[in-house]
Amino acid sequence: MQRITITMLLLVAVAAAGCGSDGVETQADTGADDTAATTTSSTEAETSGSEVAERYFTALSTISITDDQDSIDASREGTPARDYATMQNALALAQSGSAGLLADQTLEVDGSVIRLCDEGETGDQCVTYGDLEVDGNQLTDFTINGEDPRARLSVGGNPVAIAGITYTPIGAYQGVETNRIYVAYKVENAAGAPLQLSMFSESYVDASGQQFSAADSYGPTGAISRECTTAVAVFDGATIGGQLGVNGYIDDSSFTEAPATLTIAPPAV
Repeated sequence: MQRITITMLLLVAVAAAGCGSDGVETQADTGADDTAATTTSSTEAETSGSEVAERYFTALSTISITDDQDSIDASREGTPARDYATMQNALALAQSGSAGLLADQTLEVDGSVIRLCDEGETGDQCVTYGDLEVDGNQLTDFTINGEDPRARLSVGGNPVAIAGITYTPIGAYQGVETNRIYVAYKVENAAGAPLQLSMFSESYVDASGQQFSAADSYGPTGAISRECTTAVAVFDGATIGGQLGVNGYIDDSSFTEAPATLTIAPPAV
């Protein structure tokens, strides 16, 4: 495992929409450019590690479907870096289908530290990623504001099918700067008719038994006729690990309801 130091000049990137094989994509943002990057390092090994980190975090600064897949490809499966990319990917993909998208983030690099900054933020105001670790040509681990990312993250879960609609948990993430959790799920429609997803009506019961209504939702605003889409429900004050209630209505002759309860795993640590 290699700990890396980075020197880079990066400009922020782009936007798009779609549904990947895992129903996921990156941080919530939009734009329309390509990324310009220059990477320098004192050794060939450091250059390789720097390029991996550059690719991963540049992807996370945008909502681009193509760019966001780079964060998946640049991370090792089964590691915190891959789990974090998977969840951030889902957040961005869901927001690409919603109105009122958030803005792209700016990427700052300072030695071995990378920061992703919202508009008007700089330095310590930004989310800081440090202790970057690379194995081969893939990122494996890092800290977020000095903390283990696994403490605020879970991924995966069992699908639930009803009336030709399959809901699958993608994961959950607790925001660094808020007490919000973001719960992402994939929706697959094999009902033979469009599905109207009931956005903003999601519910959540955490491990303590406390019930929450969605404070916000991201996802498709119209009928879902394609096979796959991604949605995210946002809950204020909840903890990761619990039951997510979702619903939708199939646009058939009887307007069939398709409710489901998904189990969201607790954080790994």
